[in-house]
Amino acid sequence: MATTPAHGAEAASSIFAPLNDYASYPSQIFWLALTFGALYLFMSRMILPRIGGAIDRRADSITQDLEEASRMSDRASAAQDALEKELAEARAKARATAAQAKAEIEAEVAEETAKVEADVEARLTKAAARIADVQTAAMKNVEEVASTTAASIVNKLIGVEVSTDDATKAVSGVLKGN
Repeated sequence: MATTPAHGAEAASSIFAPLNDYASYPSQIFWLALTFGALYLFMSRMILPRIGGAIDRRADSITQDLEEASRMSDRASAAQDALEKELAEARAKARATAAQAKAEIEAEVAEETAKVEADVEARLTKAAARIADVQTAAMKNVEEVASTTAASIVNKLIGVEVSTDDATKAVSGVLKGN
């Protein structure tokens, strides 16, 4: 047990053993240069070309993908423009169709209105003629009734017998304003 603390004390006070021996420096430098050179040759001949090739392939793939995306974007823009043009044409056609239908409906309405107005005017004319006929007939009846009534009133009031013709002439004169 006495050796353990001494050994531990010796290890704690000394530096890394290969760096402690100056005589081994040339051998260490030789092996370092040889290992570095071999690693350099291996990396430059084997690993780096593969990594460079992978990077180039990836760059080419990205470039192709970007070109394809650009072509697809152009096609999509062209399709959208064509769709917008078709929509505008369809809207214009729909407006024209609606305007034509409106004009046709308005023409039909105007034609029907004219027919109805003509029919109403004809009915009004017939009705006015019938009213005039009825009024004329009523006036004749009024004259007859008035003549008969006037003759009766004169007979009862004065006691004079008036002929029907005289009573009719008197009533006609009054009705005409004479």
